[in-house]
Amino acid sequence: MLRCASCGRLRYMRQTFPADARPAEIARTLACHRCLSRDVAVVVVPPPAPGGRWPAEEG
Repeated sequence: MLRCASCGRLRYMRQTFPADARPAEIARTLACHRCLSRDVAVVVVPPPAPGGRWPAEEG
């Protein structure tokens, strides 16, 4: 997920990245689509258990 520190937006990312990519390195290349801030973090969320649900998006 992408979390923006400026506007609080939390959104899932559709891009795929190499398995050895670090979240901080990925975040340095991204910006928030709402406020265009580059102050974002990539949060790794494990997939839900079978029959479970993903956390809701915010913002």
